[in-house]
Amino acid sequence: MDSVVYRAGANTLLDGDPLYDTPTLPAYEPEWALLPFTYPPAAALLFVPLAPLAIPVAWGVLGAVSVSCLAVVVWLSLRATGARLFATTATATAALTAAAILLEPVWRTISLGQINLVLMALVMVDVLVVGARGSRWGGVLIGVASAIKLTPLIFVAHLVFIGRWRDAIRSVATFAGLQGVLLLISPYDVVRYFTHALGDPERIGTIHWSDNQALNGLFLRLTGGASWSLAAAIAVGAVLAPFAVLLMRRYQLRGEPPQALLVTAVYGVVGSPGSWTHHWGWAVPL
Repeated sequence: MDSVVYRAGANTLLDGDPLYDTPTLPAYEPEWALLPFTYPPAAALLFVPLAPLAIPVAWGVLGAVSVSCLAVVVWLSLRATGARLFATTATATAALTAAAILLEPVWRTISLGQINLVLMALVMVDVLVVGARGSRWGGVLIGVASAIKLTPLIFVAHLVFIGRWRDAIRSVATFAGLQGVLLLISPYDVVRYFTHALGDPERIGTIHWSDNQALNGLFLRLTGGASWSLAAAIAVGAVLAPFAVLLMRRYQLRGEPPQALLVTAVYGVVGSPGSWTHHWGWAVPL
């Protein structure tokens, strides 16, 4: 379903039509998948490879890419723990990747044609491989992930707190640069997104549903949708923030960067306005 939206956004951009003026993109979305394009404008550009594909093919391609990214996540997790569950790392990676597909956040991500596993792999490769080597490309993949979906921006803060300022700057520069490209191609969409669509709660979905496993969703359900539930969620998130930073820093200083990254990731999912169950793909490295 979500792969339909990505494909529709790319085709809408290529046709020169506005991305955010209508609740859905009916010109390219079938009746069973009429959803808003909630992503930053640069995402439409990055999804252009899906544009010429038929809807089932686009879903299949994204599913194959997601499984490949899942394997990368599993491999990085095994490398971090040093676990030897099978004769070779390749065998362990293949077996655990197959097992991980049974986890609800994973199979739902794949079945919906979602992008979460791709974003998780980009972040983990950036923090644990590229940036860890002191590469001048450190931070770039986080910037790309954030250009597709805003939630990975929390990992810019992660880079700052672990002392990788240059990587953090490159992340922000990459994110801004990709949005800047769209500003040249379709300035109306960029302005419309950051001044209207980004803050439109109607484009997020029904956030009081049980599928929303963030603090915001929890407080909405507990209070019956009280007007102060969002403020309560923000307050609790603010109280938890320094503890998350302290725990993350503790892991980092102990030489356990994967664990430090997971603290940031879990806090980001919990503190997001809307974290559907398929956003909890971080359960795999956990």
